[in-house]
Amino acid sequence: MKRQQIIDKLKEVLNQITTVNGYQTDIGQNVFDWRLEPLRREETPCIVIRDIESYVDDYNNANDIRLELQFDIIMTTTIEDLRKALADLKKCLGQNETLDGLVFYMQWKNDSFDADLEEDRILVASCRVSTLYRVNRWEI
Repeated sequence: MKRQQIIDKLKEVLNQITTVNGYQTDIGQNVFDWRLEPLRREETPCIVIRDIESYVDDYNNANDIRLELQFDIIMTTTIEDLRKALADLKKCLGQNETLDGLVFYMQWKNDSFDADLEEDRILVASCRVSTLYRVNRWEI
């Protein structure tokens, strides 16, 4: 299933976001696929990947699939650190735009910031990225 291969590859690629690898943050130390349980403070900073929507176009006997992904960066530090983490995410995805040939390309669509200041001062940066890949008909 190519869709799962893409998510697995994204996790592998995002795990490289560490200061040892030349990034500004260590958000790659905790990367989750559709994290549904509440996060513990020690699990932040982290990235949660969600494959949220797909669109299919017929191409001969194949399907071109545009997969919409959402990346949530969750931190409990400062807005400045959150901006650095977002820049790290964008840099990492830009350096791995085809995920070693799994997708034709990735395109950064938008990003936004949010905060829950009531209890734990949780800061979230969300971004949407579009990918395009091809599979046989009736596959995902």
